Amino acid sequence: MIQRRKHVQAARDLMRQFPVVALIGARQVGKTTLARQVTKSMRSALEDLRLDHLYIVHPGSRSYPLDRRVTALALTHARAELGGSA
Repeated sequence: MIQRRKHVQAARDLMRQFPVVALIGARQVGKTTLARQVTKSMRSALEDLRLDHLYIVHPGSRSYPLDRRVTALALTHARAELGGSA
């Protein structure tokens, strides 16, 4: 298993700075695994930033909950879910 401490910390830092953080990359490089690892720290990010919900945008075609207030959101669904215009 690849140690992803630096990747997890980078994602946490980005979540503190930006309202949306997208994990984008080639197939089978660990985007979902990274998102699931980051989820362990998302509760504190949700509280610290006073967010109602946190979305992890990914290039897949399926959206699904990772936690009560955390959703893995397919890029194809992002505009509709996040209130953007068509």
